[in-house]
Formats: sequence, C-alpha cells, structure tokens
Amino acid sequence: MPRAFEDLQPCLDYGKKAFEAIMKKDIPEAAAAIEGHCTFVWDWVPEEMPMENDSGTAMVDAVREIVANSCCQTAPKATGGSAEAEDILVFADQAGLCQRILEKAPEGRVGSKKIITKPPRLLTAEDCQTLLQKGKYDLVLVGSGLDPPKSNSTADVIAHQSAVDKFLFHLLQTMNLNEGCAQRMAVLTHDTFSTVEETHKQRGLSIVTGSTIFGMMNTARQELGIPLHVVDVEYVDRPDMIPNLVSEIFRLNTFGVNTVRQCWPYRLYRGMRVNRPTGRFIYRQMLSHAFEKKAAKTWDVPSEGIIAISGGNGALGLVMGTWLLTRAEQQVKASGGEYKPRFSIQFMSRSAKISDLNVPLWNKVQSKADALGVSVVQGKMDMGSQSAIDKFVQEVTPNLAGFIHSAGVLQDSMLPNQTWEKFEAVYDSKHRAALLLHDALERYDNPNLKFFWVFSSTSAYGNMGQVNYSASNTCLDGLARHRVSLGKPCTAIHWGAWGEVGMAATMDDVMRNRVMMGPMPYFTVAQGLQGLEGGLRSGLPEFSVFIVNTPVMFGMIQGDQGSGMRYMRNSSSVWLPTPLPSAFERDNAYDIYRMYRYIFAPYVEEDRNEGILWNQFVDPAPPPKIEDEEADQVIEVDFLPC
Repeated sequence: MPRAFEDLQPCLDYGKKAFEAIMKKDIPEAAAAIEGHCTFVWDWVPEEMPMENDSGTAMVDAVREIVANSCCQTAPKATGGSAEAEDILVFADQAGLCQRILEKAPEGRVGSKKIITKPPRLLTAEDCQTLLQKGKYDLVLVGSGLDPPKSNSTADVIAHQSAVDKFLFHLLQTMNLNEGCAQRMAVLTHDTFSTVEETHKQRGLSIVTGSTIFGMMNTARQELGIPLHVVDVEYVDRPDMIPNLVSEIFRLNTFGVNTVRQCWPYRLYRGMRVNRPTGRFIYRQMLSHAFEKKAAKTWDVPSEGIIAISGGNGALGLVMGTWLLTRAEQQVKASGGEYKPRFSIQFMSRSAKISDLNVPLWNKVQSKADALGVSVVQGKMDMGSQSAIDKFVQEVTPNLAGFIHSAGVLQDSMLPNQTWEKFEAVYDSKHRAALLLHDALERYDNPNLKFFWVFSSTSAYGNMGQVNYSASNTCLDGLARHRVSLGKPCTAIHWGAWGEVGMAATMDDVMRNRVMMGPMPYFTVAQGLQGLEGGLRSGLPEFSVFIVNTPVMFGMIQGDQGSGMRYMRNSSSVWLPTPLPSAFERDNAYDIYRMYRYIFAPYVEEDRNEGILWNQFVDPAPPPKIEDEEADQVIEVDFLPC
C-alpha cells in the first residue's frame, strides 16, 4: 500500500534530483540535435487538465496526486483553498458563448461583471478608453473573434476581420497605455486551427477570419506583460463544451502558459469511434526530423507551366527564382536528360524595377535561366488589387503551375505608437493579397497548379513592435490550413532572419554582431534553402525556418516569473529541455506539473503519434476498432460532428 505523508516536499526533493540528473544528459543532447538544424514544425499534443472547482484547488489537488503517485505515496487533498471573486469585463460574441461561460463559472468566482454586446465594428478607441478607465478588471474576456462574417465572400471576410482586428488593436493599445487596468486577458477564436475537411467545407473561407488574432496576441503577450490566454474553440453552440471552457478561463494555474485548442470532448458516436481529435490540446514546436523521415514527401520543379513570384524584384523573390532554377538543373542531371524544363518564371511586382542592391541576384537568375532555356521576366502586378490579380490569373490560366507569394512590407511600432493605418499597409501587401489570389484561383481553374507558397514569418509567434505583422502572418497560416484541408496546394513558411540578402546585406557590423549573438541569429542563404527543403519533406501546411544560438536560448528561458516566459518555455519544450522552475513550492502547481511532465511523462519527438497534424498529414491511420469493453462508452448525440 502506498504510504501517506503530510507534505509534498519529499516528492519534490526526489523530483528535483531526478530532474537535475536528466538535464545533465538532455541539455548536451538537445544542443547537438539543434546544431545546424533549420526546420521546425508545430503540432497539437493532448494535455488533460482537471476541471476547475469552486475553491480553485483542482490543479493543486491533481498535481499533489500525480507527484505523490510517482513516488508511491498518497497525497491528501489541499485544504483551506479559496479563490477570490474577480471583476470581469466581457466583449461578448453574438452567439452568447461568453455569457454561458460566466453563467457556469465556479461558485463565488465572478464578482462584478460588465458585458459589452455592441459588435466590434461599432466599438471605437474612445469606447475602449472609457471602459478601461472606469476601473481595474481582474479578467478581460474577448469573444469577438467567434463571430462569423456576413458571408464566405473574400470581401466580407476581409471587412469583418478588419473590424474585429481594429477593435482588438484599440483594446490592446488602451491596456498598454493604462498599465494595471487589466490583470489577465482571455481571447476565444473559433476553429482557427481546424484541419478537419468537413469543417472547412461547411464554413468556407470564413474559417480564416479570426486567424490574425493568434499572431496579434502572441506579440501583445510580450508587450503587455500580463497573462494572455488564447483558446481555439471547436463548437460555440454545444452545451457539452461549456465545462471545459469554464475551466480554461478560471483555472488560474494554467492560464496564459499555453495556446489551447478545445475540441469536441467525446471519442465515440453510436458505438463508432470518431476519427478526429477530441479533448484538450496544446501547441508545441518541434524539430522536423521525425516528420521529415516519416512523411518523406518529394518535391520537384514542374517541367511545364508558369511559375509566378510576387515581390519578384525583392531579394527573397530572386533567391527563390535562383533556387527553382538550381533544382531544375539537378533534376536534369538526375534524370539523365529526360527531365526537360519548359516552364517559365514571372517575377511580379508593382514597379518591376530591380534595385542596385539586387542587380547581382537578377543577373544570376538570368544566367541560370539562359543555360536551361527557361524564360524569366520581370512583370508588373499590384497584389493589393482584386482586378489586377484577376487579370494576371486570367492571362496565365490554365497554365499556372506554381505561385510564391513573397511580397510584404514592415510597419513596426510598439503599441503606444502603432496606428491602424500601419495595420492596413501590412495587411494589404501580405495576407489580404493572398486572400485575393486565393479568390481568383477559385474562379479560374488551373488544374496543374502544383504549389502555392505564402511567406509567413517567425514573428507569427510574437515579436516586439510587430503586432500588425504577426497578425498578418498568422492569417497566411490560416489560409494554408484551409486550402490543404480541402485538398488544394498551399504551404506557409515562417522565415526567420536571412543574413546575406535584403536589409541584412547592408547592416553595419555592430548591429550584425548584436543579432548574431541573440537567440535566433541570421542564417545563410544555403541554410534557409536547406530549411525550406526540410519543411517540404514534412508535407505539413506550415513550418518554420530558423537557426538557434543554443547557449543564448537556454539562458533566455531560465526565468519563469511571468506567464509570458512560461509560455515561451512551454512552446519550445519539446526541443529545448525545460530548466528547473525557480521554486518548488507546494502551491506552485503548474511548475510542479511541468516538472512531472518532463521527468515522468516527457514529450519526446520519437513518439509524436498523438499529434493532430502528425496523424492527419504525416502518418494517417484508420480509426482503431472498438473493443467490446468500450460498448458502454457510447455517447448519444443528435448528429455526427463535422
């Protein structure tokens, strides 16, 4: 029989010693695995959590039991716990999900509440300032991202997305300027991260509307410095989702330390296992090794057709053109001359003019193209205009074989100095242009379109001063998931910092050295292309390309004083072993739980079979057969969730 004990300290002491022993081995191994690796992927892994109780001790009780059981002991329940009532400001969704969450909140946890039902398009900066200046709120709950646009048309999606994002920008800016007006913030989105085909068919392009919110909140988390919790909800109209969402909002131990996806909680339907994700999932970044090895997707330059590159007079567009031609050369040699490149590349931009800095890159493109007998031209196209995009797509239809959307502009500012006009400039050139192109491709059939790449950025996961750029990039990611879920080509690549082209090529030595001594230094063109090829082998709709300065990165995640730091530690914990928490206090439940996960049930890359994207895109398998003993687990519902 397990022996009882009065305090968790013996377990914590044991865990600390075990953790230290593991870290002596794992840190060097992790550093070796990261060294020279350029490709990182994201996946959703399951993480069960206890349902929150009235006293707020559910997490503490669960952790005490977990840690005690790991040491063959038994832990008494926490006593004397009491969670204070919170003053809450709610920007409600039109379907009423936020109100239902508050109605089912643990008893005594909601103090005063102010619910704003006015739609985002009618909320101004002055409204946000007035609301937040009236008092300090313990929690700001935002459900505006749950509301759908009027229709699936690109115009309606862009209009509704702009209204929500403009309101959120004003809200974040107000919170930044009025420090202390909010202690924590929860933001709900609806199926932004879904990869279920039926869901995308049902909702259409509107499913990408809220995808900007993820990136916006990732940067806001860094600039505001408060716990900021993003929860992607599968269903907004099912009562059986409410208990999980209530716990997500009111379980303070886990608030803001992960991005969470809450899927339909049941795995059986009328005696049949549903082949789809169920339960609570958290977002994790991983090295691509296992994904590349298992998926082993091949990618070749098409032999015929037109390949277009937006931002084609820029450094990155020219690097991509050179790489395509180099790959074609390799395919000619590998095939013994059977592969004959008859494709052409159109480098599209508003001016079609090559800057003096990029002339050597263009000359290299022309030289390689001439040797292969491939046509390359600089052409004009305004990616911010639907009519201009339509005209281009109509002209190349049905011969478009590939499109690389590398265009984009930066309009960086910290929240106090950021403006909506800067948002508009970034959005127009980046994700709105991609949405307009998607719209044109839906109307003009190009049956041999092999690839459609949209160039995102690692800023999608948060970067100071880039709240607009982060948002726009995660919409590109959402578009890639939408198209791939419907069987259409699209890949979003989150680029890190290129070191030999673009702005980096003219950077002074002091600034360059500063970047190179940071956690994610510049990579060479060769490393960037190596990362691109690795990501393509994974077959995933999105992946990241960057390199890591391992000692600096380890140093950055040592602290765990705030939820922002914990969020970074958790998101990278699969490939960057999580250091010891700063303290092992019996009430510090989440730190103890993280220690447990790493020591006794670690996330290991070789065992990615629970990841949603792994199961769907890398190693899909039919649903397992139901065993007889599971017959009593049938859940009676009126319909099969899509």
